[in-house]
Parts: sequence; C-alpha cells; structure tokens
Amino acid sequence: MGDVWVLGGQSNMQGYGNLSGAYGNSSPMVRAYYMDDRWGRAKEPITCPPIAHAPVHWRLYGLTVPQPAKWKEPMGKGAGPGISFANEMFRLTGVPQGVICCAHGGTTMAQWDPELKKEGDNSLYGAMLNRVKRNGGFVSGMIWYQGCSDANEEAIPLFRQNMIRFVKALRRDFRFPGMPFVQVQIARLVSADAGSDKNWTCIREIQRTLQSSIRNLLTVPAVDLELDDGIHLSGKSQITLGRRLAEAAYTLTGGKGALPPPIEFDSMKLKALPGKGEFQCVVSFRNVVGELVSAGRPAGFMFNGSSADLSFRAELKGNSVILHCGFGVPVTSLGYGCCANPYCNIHDRAGRSLPAFAWQPLCSRYFKTPYTRRMQVSEPFFGTEELERISYADSVKLSYSIPPQETFVVPSDRAQYTARQGVRFFRSVYDVQEPMKVRLQFGYDGPVKVFVDGEAVYMDRNGTNPIVPEQHRLNAAWNKGRHEVMFALALHHGAAWGVSLDIVRTDQRRTRRNAEQGVSLPVEIG
Repeated sequence: MGDVWVLGGQSNMQGYGNLSGAYGNSSPMVRAYYMDDRWGRAKEPITCPPIAHAPVHWRLYGLTVPQPAKWKEPMGKGAGPGISFANEMFRLTGVPQGVICCAHGGTTMAQWDPELKKEGDNSLYGAMLNRVKRNGGFVSGMIWYQGCSDANEEAIPLFRQNMIRFVKALRRDFRFPGMPFVQVQIARLVSADAGSDKNWTCIREIQRTLQSSIRNLLTVPAVDLELDDGIHLSGKSQITLGRRLAEAAYTLTGGKGALPPPIEFDSMKLKALPGKGEFQCVVSFRNVVGELVSAGRPAGFMFNGSSADLSFRAELKGNSVILHCGFGVPVTSLGYGCCANPYCNIHDRAGRSLPAFAWQPLCSRYFKTPYTRRMQVSEPFFGTEELERISYADSVKLSYSIPPQETFVVPSDRAQYTARQGVRFFRSVYDVQEPMKVRLQFGYDGPVKVFVDGEAVYMDRNGTNPIVPEQHRLNAAWNKGRHEVMFALALHHGAAWGVSLDIVRTDQRRTRRNAEQGVSLPVEIG
C-alpha cells in the first residue's frame, strides 16, 4: 500500500447514492479496508456498518450481532466519494492508494467525540483509531463529510468548537501534527421544515470559515451537486465530489502541478450607474481556475437575508460575478446558496463550485441603519423652486404624512402636481444614544436642498432622475439627543419623485466582536 486515507463522517461519506451511478473500473492499485477488517480491491459499496468488526457500527443500526447478509442497502444505494477520491489521487500521484472506511450515517459530532475513545470499538472515534492502529498507525490524511445531523439550534453553537477539538485530537492521536484534513461543505436538503434553511446555512458558513481556525484544512463545496433522494448526493455527483476532494488533498500535500485551493469568497462592492439606471453588485473570488462559467443562466445568489434573487441579470467575468439590479431594489446584503435547497450552478473551468456563503453586508466596514422607514412627507409648498430662497422656516407651517416606504420615499399623490411649481419637504428624525460620527447617505431625483438640525448643509440645483440610493454623502458629528434630516425637493413639474436616506456610523469599524455585541446607531423615531 502507498498512501492511506481515513474516510469519516456520516451518510454521504458512507455512501447512499444510487449504485447505478457509482464509480466504475476502479484501478487495482486502489484498495479499501472494509468494515469487517479486510483489505480488498475498492468496489462499491465500500462502507457497510452492519458487517463491521466494531460493535458501535452494527449497534447504531439496532442490531445485536453483525449481519454480513446486510452488505447492501435496499433500493441499490451505496455510492460514496471514496473510490472516486482514491482513483483521482492515484492518477495525480502515481502512488497506490488505500482508504480506511469509518463513516456512519446519521451520526453527530457528539457521537464522534474524542473523549469517547476510551470506549474503544464501542465508540465511533475509538473504533476509527483501532482500525488505523491495526494498519500500522500511519495515515496520509482525513476525508470528512459531516454536519447534517448537527444542523439544529442545539448543536450549531457548539459545532465550530467541536470541529476544532476533533481535528486537534485526530492529529494528536495519529501523531501527525500537520495531517491534511479535507472536509465537505454540506450539500442540499429537500425539506418542508421551516428551520432547515437557517440551520443549513449556519453549518455551511461555519464550515466555509473553519480553515481560518484550523491549519492544513480545506473545504470542498457540494452545493451545486445533484441528489438521489432528499439529502443524499447521487452516484454521479459522488464521483465529482471525490475528484474535488482529491484535488484539494493533492494541493494540501504540495503535489507537483496541483490546482489552487478550492474557490474562496473574496470581496463584494456596490456600484451605482445612473446612466444605465441600475446598480451592480460585483462579487469577486480567489483561487479561480481559468474563469467562472455556468450551465445556463448563472444562479444561486440571494439578497437581504432571504432566498430572493433581486438581480435581473448575472454576468460572469473572469473571477467575478456582476449582479445587475434595478434602482428600485433595496440591496443591503448578499449571499450564495443561502437555504437548505438552493439552485447553484457557477463553477470554474476546472469544474469546482463556488462555496455557499451566508449573507454578507454590502457596507461591511461600518455599521449602517436600514433605509428610512418613518420619513414624513409634507404637503406641497407652492411657489418658487429657487432653492436659495427656500428656508427651514417654510417647512414648519405645513402638514405631514408618512407614506409607505421601501428604499425610496415617494408620495403617492405626486401626479396631481405636474403643472405646479414649488417644493416638498421630507423629514426624518433620529434619536442618538451617545456622541458619534456619522455619514448621511442619500439619493434624490430633482433639485434639492438639505437641512440638518435646521441648518442648510447641501444644495444641488441640477438634481435629476433617477434616484440613486447612497449616491450622495455628508459627514457629521452628532451629540447625544434628537437630530433631524430634512430634504426640500423641487416638484420640478412632476419629474421629481422622492428621496432615499440611510446613516452609517463611521467611528466604529465592524469587527466580529462588536458585530456580536451590537453597536449603538441612530434610531429613527416617528
């Protein structure tokens, strides 16, 4: 035997894909250490708990003794990624490959707890160690697919730390401090459970970011792959996954001519293009081989903490995706594959998928309020549209209402005044709990004058369509207390519709710590 890899985790590593799509013509140089403690040429299904030498596996199946007759699952199931992985590693290295099968479907991180190793073959971790010891105690690395059974509210808070402890214990017990560890970012789930979307997204995000906490660990995405049932990858998808795992393992081991690590999310930014009447979300990625491509219309991006795709077109350009959005669309955050069962189809020229990532704020450096929700709008103040002659005092004698608001604040009766001249006042009031530096971010579509706390601070005589949220910015230092932002927008013979406003706190940069603790922001009051 040449290189030896441990296969661990739950059912998608054990293998539940249809055998009709399983890897065929496996090389005689690829062998498996089956669960009944015998080596043989690798042939699906390679992982069969009911025949295991270790009692933990057949007891988890509800059996009192091992049952060799239960070699195959019903309905022709049993395809996993292990054989594809090992054959690809043999192709890349020219070295014979062996896999030690240790996975068990439906298991949790608690069941894989290294503290249970003292129970030996009566625990998953202990049984795995014993199988490695019976083969000399030396391995080349670990291939791991787990997380589905931990996608619940009780287990998610513990998942990251459990994974860190698990990998640390493995490397200690295998006496291999830098042992390569390649994990799969869990694939899809077809479920009617309302909590699945959130839970699946949380686990994927922990897995995506785990390599920042564990060295020599890489995460391979599977969110784009097809299923053979509601949770298990198809036999054909397992072949693809095995190849991706091998590419990542070969990269970790410093193989000659290895691909870059799996694709990683890099950055995103929002660009306003008033001349085209659109916003563009530009999302960039690292480690892309060649360029990003898709089969059909690029899909998988989701906006504002929901599964909605608010872009009207996705354009692939090198290592970036450009999402084209209309001006009327409020865009505050963006993710990819953010639900249990997304449709994702973007990969690079090497066939490697984008990773699923949870919604990232588009204003990531600082904390920002939502777009105004309680902005008051005055009745028209008829007369001059010469902004120099408009004063804050003109706003005081008018009556106000609060129209329905999204990103833009647009009065519903604006069409009644297409033949009239004058201005309309738009007023937002904020409560500030402590002194802070802020940036007012606003848009408008007509000549406008801006007052802050009653003082004129900005004027644009040439404002015109369309409204571009956050196109214009003003910095201010606000003390604790009440503050008011007022727009005087010319009616402009009906051509001016409205305004937008949100506020960024610029003296508090966003960090993981203060994002969790919360940062004081201006609070809009009615």
